[in-house]
Amino acid sequence: MEKLCNFHKLSPEVLGLIADHVVPEDLFNFRLVCKGFLAATNARFGERYFSEIRLRCTEDSLKAFVDAAKNP
Repeated sequence: MEKLCNFHKLSPEVLGLIADHVVPEDLFNFRLVCKGFLAATNARFGERYFSEIRLRCTEDSLKAFVDAAKNP
């Protein structure tokens, strides 16, 4: 039987170095491998997908926001 690599035993620094070589298109799937990969890519993932905030300020969207805020 073939022995599998134990990613959880790698240091955060090594996981970060591996993550630096992941192409942006594969970053989401890479994060699903294990908790270590998820943690190692939090900053890159945030920069890629949450660096720009876009809000739609229409009457309907504001009403939906108010309704959601009222819901316990």
